[in-house]
Amino acid sequence: MNRCEQLIEGTNWGALGEHAHGPATDLPELLGVLLSGDGEAAREAVHEIWEATMHQGRAFDSTPPVTRFLAHWIAGQGDEDWDEAGPYIALRHIHESGQAAREPEAEDSELAACAAEVLGELAPLALQPTHPADGIITAALLPWVGVLGSHRQAVSLRTRLDAALDGDATTREWRGLAVLGLGELGQDVSRFLDDPDPAIRTCAALTSSGAGATRVLQETAALGEAADEWFAWTVSFRFIHGVSNACELELRARQG
Repeated sequence: MNRCEQLIEGTNWGALGEHAHGPATDLPELLGVLLSGDGEAAREAVHEIWEATMHQGRAFDSTPPVTRFLAHWIAGQGDEDWDEAGPYIALRHIHESGQAAREPEAEDSELAACAAEVLGELAPLALQPTHPADGIITAALLPWVGVLGSHRQAVSLRTRLDAALDGDATTREWRGLAVLGLGELGQDVSRFLDDPDPAIRTCAALTSSGAGATRVLQETAALGEAADEWFAWTVSFRFIHGVSNACELELRARQG
């Protein structure tokens, strides 16, 4: 029995109350669909799982075992499986559950306790430059790095981002991910507000304060679709509706 099967069989789902769509007792069947090998069925099931157990960023008692399951399921995907949407939806769950685990009230929670297992399973994929989804896996793991920064794999991820920040990145995508990712982890990236590349300036502005950052956000938001061409959403889930949209949302948040 593999770890995914162990989590399905060994979890007392009936004791986990309800998620956003009803009793958690429906989750074993949905999780089982992900093990069926049917890519389309898996896409539909993982989307339902994500919406139910990470509803609009809210975690439930059933979220920790689901998060552990999805980490192992993602780790078991072959390169060809990344042509399907399912693994990316699962990664969004990993990202959002990590954000929830990083909240102050979640310290010492069952969700925060998932950090070592999530990082242990998925960081090796993120650290493979030849992996078809190494960038977005890295982005998805950033909140978990924030939860358990001392973990060996968390240190390795930060080291890779630091190297990209210091000039090792050969693409705009990885340079942008390094600036945005390290900024999200609390590192000062404000020096990149003056970068000659407007895409990199924008990544710095999204996690920097002050008038200079606000000005960059306003400039990028005004560019609309032209800015959206800078990055694919696979650089950050913040860009899932476009770079300009991410800037608009950040500006609204700063205005209160």
